[in-house]
Amino acid sequence: MESAAPWLSDREEYDRHIQQMEMQLKFYQTQSCNAGLRVSAQEADRVGELQGRCASLEEEKFEALSRLRSTIQLAEEASLQREQVTLQINTQHEPSAGAVLYVSKIIWLCYSRLS
Repeated sequence: MESAAPWLSDREEYDRHIQQMEMQLKFYQTQSCNAGLRVSAQEADRVGELQGRCASLEEEKFEALSRLRSTIQLAEEASLQREQVTLQINTQHEPSAGAVLYVSKIIWLCYSRLS
């Protein structure tokens, strides 16, 4: 009888060898599957961590934008108040139309008397 594997001398040895190879194959398949499950679990954990971090960053971004809007509103209100105060100061220092007319009449009278 010619053997399928020349290094094996009889059929029983050949069958044992095939059985060992099948057992090793199943062992490696199981290890591969377990490793795949471990990797999948690790990937799922990492995805969960990244999603949590993303949500946290979105919340921080929303809070920062809210603070920015508040700051801009306060700056606009302060600018408006400054403009109002400046306008009040300028109008207080400007002579009224009646005062200008009165001073003009006095100057005209003084000038007409001098001439």
